[in-house]
Amino acid sequence: MHLHHCIPVAQRVDRAPRMIVHSKKYGFVSHLSRESNISRQSLYALKSRGQEAMERVFRPKQEAIEQMAQVERAALVLFTEGHASREGIQNCLEELLGVYVSTGKISSIIHEAGKRAQEWLDQHIPKGRRDLAIDEQYSNRRAEAYLNIVDAHTSFVYASSPPVAVDGESWKLMLWQMKDHGLQFRVMVSDGGKAIGRAVREIAPDAIHQRDVWHVLHEWQKVQERIDRAVKALHQRTPAVERNAKRVEAGKKPLGRNPQTDVQAHASDVQHMEYVATSLRYLCDSPPTVARDCRAHRSWHSYKSKKV
Repeated sequence: MHLHHCIPVAQRVDRAPRMIVHSKKYGFVSHLSRESNISRQSLYALKSRGQEAMERVFRPKQEAIEQMAQVERAALVLFTEGHASREGIQNCLEELLGVYVSTGKISSIIHEAGKRAQEWLDQHIPKGRRDLAIDEQYSNRRAEAYLNIVDAHTSFVYASSPPVAVDGESWKLMLWQMKDHGLQFRVMVSDGGKAIGRAVREIAPDAIHQRDVWHVLHEWQKVQERIDRAVKALHQRTPAVERNAKRVEAGKKPLGRNPQTDVQAHASDVQHMEYVATSLRYLCDSPPTVARDCRAHRSWHSYKSKKV
């Protein structure tokens, strides 16, 4: 591979504008690489430097700053919302904005944004003891997960780590970091995992550690859906029961597998199942304590659905 500084100046002056002019032409880069005996990476680097030089000469400084701000914002949106790779961000920026940005520059944009976010967080840690929802969000890496700390009342994300081992040491390290930033704990709400429990007992022994009920309510909802389906199936079976009852009265054999012919017994089954479904729905929806205890974890899952 030819290094960029080894390319003669005359070739740089010639190849950079050709790369800019023919950037959309299929196969041109490969052809130019073979013709010039210059690697594709070096040609793209020449193109990037040529565009930067033209920007400096022809574009007013303020307009160039605004365009760079637009590029940085687009890159960060693609990274955070679209979960795009550096190469994917590069392709999208060139396709949508007509701007070529090297993967190194994209990495620099992401790194600087992370530093600014950390500095902003250090300056905006709220005063007083907070109620926190903490949970793991498992990744595609075996036995590793994102660790997240979210304000239970505002859904403000205090911390979100990259995938790490799900154990007490990982949680202790994250809680220590939050304490170093000045975050004070009043109530910690989690799903009752052993790793979280060990970390909370060691790092925040004075904090109240509550068990969230989101997972219980989730299972409750699945049971409710199964019962609702059973009620619907019984209602759908009612016309067949009535037809078979009429056939029996007429001296005919009932139709279907395991046919029912007792209309009153079937109506009693329907009434009983509707009572079960209504009672379960009332228990799930009515107690204020359940809604209050669940609020913290619901706020966390609302954040998690946006992230993943």
